Amino acid sequence: MMHKRVLLVGSTLGSATSGLLYLASYLRRAGIEAYCQLNDTNVNKALLKNNIERLLTRVDPSLVGVSIKWFPHIARGLEICKIIKELSPDTKIVLGGNTASYYWEKLIVYPDVDYIILGDGEAPLLNLCKTGSSPSNLVDIDSEYGDISYIENEKSTDVYLSHLNEIFVDDDDIKRCNNIFVYTGKRCNSNCFYCGGCATAMNRTFGASKPFFRDTEIVKNDLHEAKAYTKKILFDFDFEPGKMSQLDYFDEIFSDELKQLSAYFYFWKLPQPATVNLLAQKFSNLTISIDLASLSEGHRMRLQSTPDLGVKPQPKDKEIIELFELVENQTNATLDVNTILGMPMVTMQDLDENRNLAEKLINYKMLGEIQWGRLHAQPGAPILEKCEKYDMKLLARTFEDFLKFSRFNLDMEEYPDWRNLKYPYILYNDAKLFAATLMNYQEVNGILKKRVLEKDRGMLHT
Repeated sequence: MMHKRVLLVGSTLGSATSGLLYLASYLRRAGIEAYCQLNDTNVNKALLKNNIERLLTRVDPSLVGVSIKWFPHIARGLEICKIIKELSPDTKIVLGGNTASYYWEKLIVYPDVDYIILGDGEAPLLNLCKTGSSPSNLVDIDSEYGDISYIENEKSTDVYLSHLNEIFVDDDDIKRCNNIFVYTGKRCNSNCFYCGGCATAMNRTFGASKPFFRDTEIVKNDLHEAKAYTKKILFDFDFEPGKMSQLDYFDEIFSDELKQLSAYFYFWKLPQPATVNLLAQKFSNLTISIDLASLSEGHRMRLQSTPDLGVKPQPKDKEIIELFELVENQTNATLDVNTILGMPMVTMQDLDENRNLAEKLINYKMLGEIQWGRLHAQPGAPILEKCEKYDMKLLARTFEDFLKFSRFNLDMEEYPDWRNLKYPYILYNDAKLFAATLMNYQEVNGILKKRVLEKDRGMLHT
């Protein structure tokens, strides 16, 4: 066996992708002594280096896996690799994650990177540990092309959580485990123009985009394992399972033993009333997060009806209000709204509609947050090839561009949390339109801040 002790870390500040837990579990069941740091609180380079040195001393791995899932953390991931090689030159390093897989040809030339896993990583990583190579999904500096033939699907019943009592590097990491993400399914067959996780990008990085739900017994096992280490479970998947309805699927996987836990569901489309009622019964506290392409109904409908943009189905305002009314009647539920500022084809009327909907939503006591993210470039997102058509311009298109923005984050005095990361925005060429959307953003945020103050003072009414 080539690598008997393995350490897995993320490049993100805060909680890393829980995929590291699934990888470490898979290795443990195969006899590999795998460890994982799930939560990284090191906000500057000095603390980061001290932490890596501590981890290397504690685990003494011959192989370290570094996840670079999201592009804002490319530079931090490479910095982690550099520190590892400085402290332990003989330790091998393997990268994985969406961004590492997408840009493997650019990243494999870095001297501190020995291997990169492409796509799903469980079997390729185990092969690397046992033999020093893998028949698929693994590249090194001598690789001329990347073969992705190991692709997980609904039959991949050997990927699940286990051995969590052995995987965490230390007790402090467990104490920082505020939540754990549990996979109910994977992939997406939508091609939303702004998303780096769309079908086109998933085909390139994982060799497949067809979504699948995981077997109910496997998910129930994961939930049983996770509940001992966290009080909150996260979910982010929203397709019909096929063999049963989504409602029946949820009813089967969520047992009574979870009633003391909180749950956060990120829905890609509005959930059905029966689903909301069921989830509110299954958990002590429930947060539902919905994804809107815009706060303006007219804008949402235009985006949805433009085939070139591939935007998933969008709800009407009436449907959104009906969902708010439903959740308002639950005693243990809140509702978050996620939307994007700076989408193409916006009009001045849309900006008024943004404000109007926000003013309606703030009157609901169960409103959690309205989170506005500015439209930005992402590796693999279709907008990279289409922005000029919509009179917009990119601040990043190539690997070098994305690396530059990730370095902005790394070089800050304190590494930013997810709300304050530097992103390469996509901007309108029309300066007046750009100024108007920013003013609208400030106005709507002012409405939301007023709502927060009224809620704190007990003045909020319905």
